[in-house]
Amino acid sequence: TSSSLIVNDVQYPDSGPLSNRNLIINGAMQVAQRSTSDSGITNGDTGYKICDRWRFGEHGSPSAVFTLNQSTEAPDDFKSSYKYDVTTAQSSLGAGDVIFFETKIEGQNLKQLAYGTSSAKSFTLSFYVKSTITGTFVVWFHNPNSSTACTHTYTVNAADTWERKSITVAGDTSNSLNSSNTNGLQPRFILAAGTDYTSGTASTTWGTSSMTNANRYVGQTVNIANSTSDEWLITGIQLEVGERATPFEHRSYGDELARCQRYYYRHAEFSSGGSVGIAAFYQASRIFVGIHFPTTMRAQPTLDASDFTDAYRVFRNGGNENFAGWANVQE
Repeated sequence: TSSSLIVNDVQYPDSGPLSNRNLIINGAMQVAQRSTSDSGITNGDTGYKICDRWRFGEHGSPSAVFTLNQSTEAPDDFKSSYKYDVTTAQSSLGAGDVIFFETKIEGQNLKQLAYGTSSAKSFTLSFYVKSTITGTFVVWFHNPNSSTACTHTYTVNAADTWERKSITVAGDTSNSLNSSNTNGLQPRFILAAGTDYTSGTASTTWGTSSMTNANRYVGQTVNIANSTSDEWLITGIQLEVGERATPFEHRSYGDELARCQRYYYRHAEFSSGGSVGIAAFYQASRIFVGIHFPTTMRAQPTLDASDFTDAYRVFRNGGNENFAGWANVQE
């Protein structure tokens, strides 16, 4: 623990650990197991696309199309950022259209916030952002355990310039967070929002008001999909206990990769001949393959495997046999 620690004129936390301050995984966008670029992202494409733990999201029927990148554009002390690049613009949003960027924090990692008790603590979200458009953006915080939320804003002051922002959210003494392996806290960065989500009254305190659609994203003035010249980039995302944004906690690539692999694990790159595992022939046309994970996963995983002609090769008895996919998988 630390007590009023100041290093190079920077105030660190008054209490709690100096390491493991950041409750966000892959906030520096180091790890991208799925891909480093994905194009044609639009309506119906909500999901994890490039940098691990970070999710492209949309509501309604937006017509804007994006290319998402793990970009090398970043502040001086970072290697990567997450980049939204508009390839098909939507200058006029439908009333129900929303485009966003979010992560989910596992509930059992949040107990130190003490939500739902008289000791509930504030937390501070900080990040580096670069946008071609200046104006006000919303970050919406969701507690799925109690179906409560709160809405906060930040302002991009200068176009095409890395700026560090911070938002402090007061603790909630009334409602607890999940304390299991499910979604405990969901910070959502809004990039565009139609009037169905911006016509009400914003609330910066926890409650059910910000769960009402009209109140969710009040204050969002920017439509990042306005022009094909528009881009939005983010990195250095940190969420920590307390009312002060401390310097970003840089973690090694190996450390961050292991944290990400709890949620998604890419076992082998088939196009480069990666090994799936050691197999045992049970019958002439039946084999068993055991795949060992590098870490304990959050929940029982589902398999996403490539199936095409001769996608897999098994070696036996001095030769090999090829096959296209798996008839039966036990997970």
